[in-house]
Amino acid sequence: MKLFKNIFKNSGTPLLLIFSFLLITFIFYFGCSKTIVKSDRELRKAGNADIAHLIKVIEKININSAQSFIANFNIEGHLGKQNYKASGNAQFNNNPRRMRVIFHDAVFKSAITFIVQEEDTIKIFFPFDKILYIDNIKKFNFKFYSNLNLDFQLVSELSTGKIPVIKNYSSIKCYEDGNSGQNNKLIILENNEFYETISFMDDVPDKILWLNKITKEKTEVYLFNPVIKENILFFNLIKIVSVSSDLKLTIQFDSLKFNVPVDLKNIVRLKLPSDIKINKINNGN
Repeated sequence: MKLFKNIFKNSGTPLLLIFSFLLITFIFYFGCSKTIVKSDRELRKAGNADIAHLIKVIEKININSAQSFIANFNIEGHLGKQNYKASGNAQFNNNPRRMRVIFHDAVFKSAITFIVQEEDTIKIFFPFDKILYIDNIKKFNFKFYSNLNLDFQLVSELSTGKIPVIKNYSSIKCYEDGNSGQNNKLIILENNEFYETISFMDDVPDKILWLNKITKEKTEVYLFNPVIKENILFFNLIKIVSVSSDLKLTIQFDSLKFNVPVDLKNIVRLKLPSDIKINKINNGN
């Protein structure tokens, strides 16, 4: 039995939900595709100039991504037959790397989960169960916490406002909408493990799809309500879907502040009771 199933039963908040936010922070709406590229429009192959242009678009977004942010959010979704709602707040600083995410119960507003990251160390604390998990980002195994078999680096980049690109891709293709008047393009990247499809509308990413070549698992990310502020692109509504895990998740931001001072000392502090259970994963630190 997967670890997140036990936590889901005891705490009411699946660990998969937490990491879906931490790793894919800005996101999602359900869409199930039978192929790598799904479209009800006619697509035609684009040229090398379009490939170079879209790669530059991604590079610009990533270069301009926020160095810090503070945000409030609401989450709603389901995992299998279980529905859930939660609210929370997040703080992030890029250099040095610090992150703090707190989830609150939707009804009583009590804190149900704390996540803090300090450089390569990430800690997850469940106050009701008095359990603390300590893991290492460099050795982080996403599959250990959930049914999703994703590259942690990909989703962690997305959580900090970047558009992730799979490593060491051996080929890249580009397609455009065949209908006149449309500026809808997509690129498909491929390496030994994954296909990655990134869809653009008017040079703004609106969907990302990862397909694991071996397991055939698909994870889809939908980006809504794009806003550009101080050359930073962000999305007020984000949705994610994993068909194989029967996961659907929606994140709505109430407020989002970029490049603001973050309390680097207190952001990683956790007030822990003396009788907690500590589980070190990947040797903790």
